[in-house]
Parts: sequence; structure tokens; C-alpha cells
Amino acid sequence: MNSTHSPQQSQEFYMPATACRLGLALLAGLAGIAIFGWVSRGRVGALELFEQRTAVGDSSYYAASPAAEGPVLQWGGISYGLVPEGRVKVKDTRMTRVSRDNASGLSLYAYSGEPPLPYPASERYVKAAPGVYFRLSPR
Repeated sequence: MNSTHSPQQSQEFYMPATACRLGLALLAGLAGIAIFGWVSRGRVGALELFEQRTAVGDSSYYAASPAAEGPVLQWGGISYGLVPEGRVKVKDTRMTRVSRDNASGLSLYAYSGEPPLPYPASERYVKAAPGVYFRLSPR
């Protein structure tokens, strides 16, 4: 037997060790990804929170007559009633929810469109239908 080692023999000797190291590194990486996915899946409720601030999708409508007297909803200790001739048509994306009345389930909205504002930003509205709002005033 010849005791000399050729470069090809030494390369064959190190290949299985390198392949094992690469395989272990790949398995460790996949295990890390799996563990990270499992942990983050358990926290999905805390990580992903979405709140709709516009009137889009709100299905709590004011169903009474626009001529109705008395308070419609209450916010911050102030009762709000309808303004006569206060019906306005505005895109739902232009209205921002200010608050929700727990007693009636209605939302209080403010106009938040682009300037110049056709309606004062201090006025409040209640939704009557998609794109239709009634102006409110403090009572």
C-alpha cells in the first residue's frame, strides 16, 4: 500500500464532515423558524390590532325621523339632538368616529375631509345610512 495521500483523498475525507455541518445548520435554522412561528402565532391577538376610525362599515344607523325632538345620543355628559334641515351627504371615508354612545349604540362623527372643509370641524354628526348623516347640536 502506498502511504502517500493525494489531494483527492483528503478532499473526500472532509466532504462528509462539511455536509454534516451544513445539514445541522439547515436543521437548526428550520427549527428556529418553526419555534418563532409557533411563539408569534400564540401572540397574534396582541400583535395585530386594527381599529376602524372612519364611518366605513358602520351599520349602526339613526333610524328615527329627522324631525324627531329630544336627544339622540350623549357624549362627555352632553346630550346631542338633531339640527333642523341638518341632513348632509358625505363619503363615509371623510367621517371620523369621535365616540360611541353605549346606551344607543350610535357613533358620533366629525368631518375630517381635505381642506377647505365644507362643514365646520367642530360639528358632530350621526350616521343615517351609507353616505348620509344628520348634523347634531348640544342640548
